[in-house]
Amino acid sequence: MKMDRVLVLEDDLTTEALLTSILLRLNRYADITWIKSADFVIDRLRGESYDLILADFFLDGKTTGLDVWRFCTELCPEVPFILMSGMSITEYCAALGTSRTAPPFLAKPLRFRESSEFIKDVLI
Repeated sequence: MKMDRVLVLEDDLTTEALLTSILLRLNRYADITWIKSADFVIDRLRGESYDLILADFFLDGKTTGLDVWRFCTELCPEVPFILMSGMSITEYCAALGTSRTAPPFLAKPLRFRESSEFIKDVLI
């Protein structure tokens, strides 16, 4: 699957730098859009299309990465979505509640090799 246009919702500069390196290694021509607050992402998704979306769970603003994923399952269900967080997998499962589906979960802190492989696997 292609990864030409990527939307990343992330408010941490260290993670942003590492993700930029990872994504450009996977596709050096990738067009990466960064948004720091999920409150603005809904309008962006209505007007733009992406090949991959990565979102931190906790962002600036009221909307979480999980809220964005739920919106994306309706608006663009064909687009791979990865949720990232420093929370434990137990906390992640608790946050999902009774949901029968969930986006792939990439644990922080990110590690270059493992994160690269994870993203490639999601795109397959």
